[in-house]
Amino acid sequence: MPSTPSITYWNRLEPRPRSRDLSNALAARVRDPAWFLTRQWQLGEFRGEDAGTPAYISLQSSHCPVVGWRADGDAETHFLGDGEPIEPSAMAEPFSDVDLATAVDLGFWFERTLTQLSLDTLVQHWRKAFPVRDDAMDDPVTARLRKLWKGRAIDGVALYVAATSASSSLYAPPPGVPATLPHDTWTAAASAVAAFLDFVGESDIFVGKPGQADPPAWKPERLDYSLKCYAGAPDVETATVKTLRADPDKDGELEWFSFDEIDEPIPEDVDSPSGVEITNRYVIPGPVRFRGHPNARFWDFEDGRVDFGGLRPDRRDLLSMVLMDFMLVHGNDWFLVPIEQPVGTRMRFTNVTVVDVFGISTEIDRAEDVEADAPDKRWSMFSTSTPTGVSTALLLPATIASSVIDGEVVEEVRFLRDETANLAWAVEHSTESNLGRAWIGHERDQGQQETALRIYGQVPLRYQLQTRVPTNWIPFQAVNVSESEPPEMILERSKLLGADGHLEPSPMGRVLKPVGVSPYQIREEEIPREGRRVSRLARWARDIDGKCLLWMSRKRSVGTGTGWSGLKYDAALYAQVVDGSDGTMNWDSSPGWNDAVWASSES
Repeated sequence: MPSTPSITYWNRLEPRPRSRDLSNALAARVRDPAWFLTRQWQLGEFRGEDAGTPAYISLQSSHCPVVGWRADGDAETHFLGDGEPIEPSAMAEPFSDVDLATAVDLGFWFERTLTQLSLDTLVQHWRKAFPVRDDAMDDPVTARLRKLWKGRAIDGVALYVAATSASSSLYAPPPGVPATLPHDTWTAAASAVAAFLDFVGESDIFVGKPGQADPPAWKPERLDYSLKCYAGAPDVETATVKTLRADPDKDGELEWFSFDEIDEPIPEDVDSPSGVEITNRYVIPGPVRFRGHPNARFWDFEDGRVDFGGLRPDRRDLLSMVLMDFMLVHGNDWFLVPIEQPVGTRMRFTNVTVVDVFGISTEIDRAEDVEADAPDKRWSMFSTSTPTGVSTALLLPATIASSVIDGEVVEEVRFLRDETANLAWAVEHSTESNLGRAWIGHERDQGQQETALRIYGQVPLRYQLQTRVPTNWIPFQAVNVSESEPPEMILERSKLLGADGHLEPSPMGRVLKPVGVSPYQIREEEIPREGRRVSRLARWARDIDGKCLLWMSRKRSVGTGTGWSGLKYDAALYAQVVDGSDGTMNWDSSPGWNDAVWASSES
């Protein structure tokens, strides 16, 4: 049967404006108003209640300041001023007293002071009293600079230490000035030393005094900071003080979520605030907006960077469905109210009243008060937790988290587990050199390796009691610290036996040499299987009054996993002949290996 012929054709709609006036097109006239009514019925708009738009909101709040902080196990409370940040005082450590660059810099500044006071003839006395001394732990660059400055500069750090510890007396010359000089010279020199002390004390370049002490809130056994803060409780009529436990984040910063209220007695030296300050404020709310949110106006260009209209969520993707429902249906019913809270305080809203355009006042209850009988179900945004639920006060700590600038890391220690050797290792990836810069641990180890050994006789069989471990690998051995079952293990810093019979290696940086801790022990859970990393670096920020703050701080982060140090015991290897033309045999000691015991062989 023959097929029926057909003709295929296409139609295309093309807009052809017949007028220069666009008012008719912009009017957006509706041809079927019943369709809009149907859509309103489908979306449930006819079930809405008659309500007015918020005109303004009345806020009544009370706030109390953060009084101070105290490190765990410390008996001294450090009090804070108005808006004073916590991190520079709780987490700062003294600047290094062996930093050659700092010592020479301070010495040059003191020499300029002597020149301004016409005391140039006394420079040699101070250079002789406080010379730039030798140090065997210098890296090559620092060693060359030390030779250049030796005899030509003053050790400003040594001068500062001597001047701060010396007693002020009219019958004794200032540090560095010989007693044989005239008394008038003593007076002029004392004024120069006083100006030098004022410069170091008030300068924005240095924080604290030189030394090797740890940060006040640093806990070596935890590899982290641990401190408590004391702040007023604005939720009562009579001002009281509450204890807040502070757990800094991985960057060593104290945001509001780093604090939790705990039940702990208040120290005797902490006084209650003078009172609760009440503040009344009236604000105009604004609509909730975010990127991609549809605009309320009809002829309003929307943000095209995010296309939420192109979402095709699955039925199981409830979060996307809730977001779309909020944007398209309920977004215009939510408002944003800006609030102001003094820095370094805890604040509680005692009354929130919304007044709409019809003059009707509606008091808003707190969200966590809805289920007051079920404390475990209470929840609130931006509130700190308490032993019984969440706090009714909002905390705004004086933190530098939003304005801090980090410098280069000068010391980095990587903690890892070595399952082969059944040890934990602290690898000093970099340590602070005497020039204040990072000294790579591998480079330091390469400079300390032994040269090839020279042996006479037949080809020996080299017996190695223990292989060599790099000097920047510090071992930590598991030690039982309790007699209970199961045993409580802790990681204790130990040493290995070197080829010369001495114990080695010893740590060079500050992280592995806490002051006043011997032996150094770390809780076993602080070095997990993924490892741990602790870094020291300089941090800079500005206070709320514009003052510069500079301090050395520490950061804690996740490590790089397990590792292997290459440590082996009881290895028998044939030595490799390097040169035997002169009647001797030079044996390659294989860099990276430690030859503790040698045994020759006739075969």
